[in-house]
Amino acid sequence: MLPSRLFRNTGIPPALRSLITPHASLPAALSVQLRLRLGVRPISLNASQRTARYSTKPPPAPAVSEPPPNASSELATTSAQALPETIVPKLSMTFTCTADECGVRSTHEFSRQAYQAGLVLVQCPGCLNRHLIADHLGWFKESTEEGKLRTIEDLLAARGEKVTRGTLGSNGVVEYAP
Repeated sequence: MLPSRLFRNTGIPPALRSLITPHASLPAALSVQLRLRLGVRPISLNASQRTARYSTKPPPAPAVSEPPPNASSELATTSAQALPETIVPKLSMTFTCTADECGVRSTHEFSRQAYQAGLVLVQCPGCLNRHLIADHLGWFKESTEEGKLRTIEDLLAARGEKVTRGTLGSNGVVEYAP
């Protein structure tokens, strides 16, 4: 069998996993997910540990009172957490509430799937009113001109107001494009 087909469905071969390290500029959450999904250990292993890792005999259990060598408590707690299989794309929106004398500016996050195919309501932290952001289910036909205006972008365009879209860069910088 060709070596390229040997690991086609199982991912990266164990011998090559140690060569992969997430770049320092990646957000911590993505770095942890990459390490867990690829099976990369954040601690470098010496030769005896590498062979013991793939042997059939279980390694001796460390004493309960002492922490594992060269491991921080942050890495130990992070690697023990279960991560979701898929990363759900999220959208974020910042707006100023236009309810009676409120004027509170707030940011809300919701899934892209809900915005494009479902229902999104956000609650203003100032006046506690709920604002309709997207209605693809047709629940609020009276406020969306009988279901023709499905998203906040459609509603604002019908009023003649402008929506500015931005993208979040890797360093946390929001970029607005015309």
